[in-house]
Amino acid sequence: FVFRDTHRIAPNYGDDFAFENGIYLDTSSHSFNEQFPEVDPETVGQYTGVKDQTDNEIYEDDILKSKYNGVALTYYRRAGYWLLFKNDIADKNEELLLNYAGGTLTVLGNIHDDQDLLT
Repeated sequence: FVFRDTHRIAPNYGDDFAFENGIYLDTSSHSFNEQFPEVDPETVGQYTGVKDQTDNEIYEDDILKSKYNGVALTYYRRAGYWLLFKNDIADKNEELLLNYAGGTLTVLGNIHDDQDLLT
């Protein structure tokens, strides 16, 4: 378990944590892995701040279905989240995710687990 602290003076969290280079490390004997699944850092996506029509959060690298334009990949570029639609990949036709925030999108999966949705 690791978490960052931006304070210049390290507060004392007891014997279970060690402060090293601005990072707190869990040094306790209990294991958090027993309670939480292991996560591959390469598959972690940033939350876009937008939800789909069924109230699911949309993350970077999610694969979405639009009522009107088909299947799209969500990605971050130029200070915003964009959609690249499957049928427009060759043309690199991209659209701003916020243009679809009105409830016309559904999360189908993500590029890490469901890459076949883009083929």
